[in-house]
Amino acid sequence: RMTNMEWSRALHPVRRGWEMALDVVFPPRCTFCSIELISPHTSVFLCQSCRLKLTQTAKSTCLRCGAPPTARLSEDDKCGHCRGLTFQFSQVIPYGWYRGELKQAVKRMKYVNDDPLVASIAQLAADHWTVPLIEYSPDLIVPVPAYWYRRFQRGTYSPDLFALQIARNLRTTALCRLLYCCRKIKK
Repeated sequence: RMTNMEWSRALHPVRRGWEMALDVVFPPRCTFCSIELISPHTSVFLCQSCRLKLTQTAKSTCLRCGAPPTARLSEDDKCGHCRGLTFQFSQVIPYGWYRGELKQAVKRMKYVNDDPLVASIAQLAADHWTVPLIEYSPDLIVPVPAYWYRRFQRGTYSPDLFALQIARNLRTTALCRLLYCCRKIKK
């Protein structure tokens, strides 16, 4: 009797052949700009140009609140944004600034037809955050909830997909319904 590992090894050439046939019929495309990918066998379906645009990390941020520092840090390492405020968390690790291509991607990720883009950017973010988050060693990843009607309107909820991918990379748990939003918030 064959074990699961032996079955996996035995079926690998078949699976690889099937993937190659699918790539010929349906060539993989970048989930952001839709150009055909040169090297399709990757966990992030983004072309090199989009990867560079979407991984522009937020440099020189306040380690306490994640905002770009507008004023000098005080002696207790608080910037002009968070000086005088108390938080229920110890640190923020920002992915990038909400502008340019990243802003476009975030807006597109809010709708069901761009779930593949969510998966790609979540993998990029997971790769970016893995080292700092492993040092922090979180027990749980919890996405920030949205009002139920907004989730219903959009047909998907990308923060859940995002949290699941981050948790998978960190080998920890994601609880997607731990928090809930009880009122509609105007932006």
